[in-house]
Amino acid sequence: MLWDSLIVKIPETIKTVSLFPEKNNKVVIEFAKALSFEFGSNETILACTKQCFEGVNNDNVITLSSEQYSSLVKLHNQLFPNTYLTGNEMVEGLSDTSTVFGVVDEHRNLLGYLYAEAEPEFAEGSIEFFGVALASRNKGVGSSLLAKGLEWMFSFPSIEAVTLCVQSDNTKAMRLYSRLGFNIEHELKFFEKDLEEQICSD
Repeated sequence: MLWDSLIVKIPETIKTVSLFPEKNNKVVIEFAKALSFEFGSNETILACTKQCFEGVNNDNVITLSSEQYSSLVKLHNQLFPNTYLTGNEMVEGLSDTSTVFGVVDEHRNLLGYLYAEAEPEFAEGSIEFFGVALASRNKGVGSSLLAKGLEWMFSFPSIEAVTLCVQSDNTKAMRLYSRLGFNIEHELKFFEKDLEEQICSD
């Protein structure tokens, strides 16, 4: 009944609907299957507290300035082509409580970046995007970026924990996060439904 009431009120500009239940929530998983949601992936929510944070050297990390924004937009859109925030939107939204760190080489090429948001009024911090160029992986760039982002968020006195979401089968990322002090908070399943298909089938 709730679904039937919702579906007629969703604006036409919304093309897809997602569900993100805990992996053991059989009721929601069966609900997703009954309504022909497509399974997308297994996801893990990780959290790192100030007490668990294991810092690493990040002297090679800088706060990106306007001269690097075009490289940031290009790398972000390449690594995350269908995500909720484009590179340009990310840049436009930068503020005192959202920032982008990066690592550049001697030729000022962007090797990787991390976009973080702090919400000190809610005592929360989150890593929204974190990407390293393919040719620069397995060289410590990711560890440095992650450490810098965590240091920045923990510089807000009210923020005691930082969360992020990663695909559960991304073993390299999971090892990296664990090394810096992240622990598993939730294990989820991601489902998505194309609303245009829903309209066609009604």
